[in-house]
Amino acid sequence: EESRFALDASITIPDVVLNVTARHRSDWLNRGDSAWQRSLFVMAGYGEPQHDDDPTIYRRTQQFGAGVEWEKPLGAHDGWLSVYSSLGAGWRQERVFAYENQRVREQSDTVSRGAVLAGLGLRFASGALISRLNFRIQLGLSAWIPFSDAQLDMEGETFRVQQPMAAVTLGLMLGRFDE
Repeated sequence: EESRFALDASITIPDVVLNVTARHRSDWLNRGDSAWQRSLFVMAGYGEPQHDDDPTIYRRTQQFGAGVEWEKPLGAHDGWLSVYSSLGAGWRQERVFAYENQRVREQSDTVSRGAVLAGLGLRFASGALISRLNFRIQLGLSAWIPFSDAQLDMEGETFRVQQPMAAVTLGLMLGRFDE
């Protein structure tokens, strides 16, 4: 049974969150004749994006998730381009804090929620690097949809968090996914 692994690092925009994802594609997961290859993934993310439109308030975000990804090469020319989609479940924790001289020590409590995560995008093969490891670039859309939203209080102000998030994702992948 042949197994293939990949590791990628990506960022989301406009809420900048750094994500690291590990993927595992195995023969037992891909039995039959399908053009779509399935992989299991586990991901973790961290970021401190600005909260809404206030440049002095930021939201510390930590997220973890796992799920299934489907990938299909497009065209017949060496599989340099593929499309992928993913679906999974995860956990997101958020805290609001101030980043301004007069308020620098202010922060809220943390709140955590379960979430559905989804992704869709393209991957561009960039060739082999070392010992059959392939380097790829990915561009896509990702979404986190918490099971419910929440409100956090900080020094008398209330902030709505745990809202659905959709973002553009740009990443680099290193792996052994070629046949």
